[in-house]
Amino acid sequence: MEDKTTHPMSNTSRITFFLFLLLLIGRISETLYLLWNPEVVSVPRWWYFSYLIAGYFLVSAVIYANRGDLRSLNIDRNFIYIFIFTGLVYALVFPAGLGVILGLCVIFDFVVFVSGSLNFEEYSPNYWQILIFMLVCLVPDLLTFMSSGKYPNAQNLAATLTAMYVANPALVIFEEIIYRGMLWSFLKKAGMTEPVILVAQAAAFWITHVNYYLRDPLGFWLTVPFGAIMFGLIVWRSKTVTFSTITHYLYDLLLVLSH
Repeated sequence: MEDKTTHPMSNTSRITFFLFLLLLIGRISETLYLLWNPEVVSVPRWWYFSYLIAGYFLVSAVIYANRGDLRSLNIDRNFIYIFIFTGLVYALVFPAGLGVILGLCVIFDFVVFVSGSLNFEEYSPNYWQILIFMLVCLVPDLLTFMSSGKYPNAQNLAATLTAMYVANPALVIFEEIIYRGMLWSFLKKAGMTEPVILVAQAAAFWITHVNYYLRDPLGFWLTVPFGAIMFGLIVWRSKTVTFSTITHYLYDLLLVLSH
């Protein structure tokens, strides 16, 4: 007979939930600002820098707090590589003082990683299946990008590098950790099946992009929910946010390059 006894939250779960709320509040604050100011396309620079640095520290704290069982958050070794590399890039391009602060956090993450303190449960997904999901997710953006004719070349290298920055890999990482890392883990521990979790995380992701409703109705009703479902499918089949993070970033980058 299945044991349905409710177990109290561990200290790690409480800490993770608190960090989840902080990250989610930061993400929702961006949505509310853009919803309240539909004439602007981005938040103020002070908010942008504050959230990126705070978000990086918070995700680092999530990783360290769950270092004994990172697979429960759909985090694997390759995601840590992406996370540390992204932090290093931002530390180098941020204004000096902010770059130093972020750089110290990156160094801490690197030391924790190379020390072997992080525990990753090995899993071998069907890579061909994941690749198909990734391509299906990217096809609409690829077609839009190809029709735009704005292909990267030596003449527009600076614009391409700017687009890679504007596509904001750090925020992509935060969203993947929030919705398909921590939220996914909480719902799974609450007893939900993965098909239900797939829909729930997509709904949460969609709602927190409600600012698109006025600025880009087609994106709100079609592109965002489609992306959320596909990102979730990739996580479900791969058991890691690594591939969804890569797909999510390419998804956003193609949109930026197409405009």
